[in-house]
Amino acid sequence: MQNAPDLHDFDARAETGVSDTAHTHTVNWDVNGMLNLPIAESLALRLNAGYTEEAGFINQPQLYVLGSTGAPAPRNPATS
Repeated sequence: MQNAPDLHDFDARAETGVSDTAHTHTVNWDVNGMLNLPIAESLALRLNAGYTEEAGFINQPQLYVLGSTGAPAPRNPATS
């Protein structure tokens, strides 16, 4: 749950993170931010935002092929 806006104090925060998933070609990363802006005696604005980019865990680009309908299909149906 997010905090309520603070009517009296300006506040801003930012955080970032980086992690690794085994057997992927790139890193995971995320960024989050918060801004609390008092506007008037009884009015304040509080914004929260975040973004996460995950590399995933499958590193087998030849696992699937496109079938005759354009849908993904196992490359070798006998082994699936």
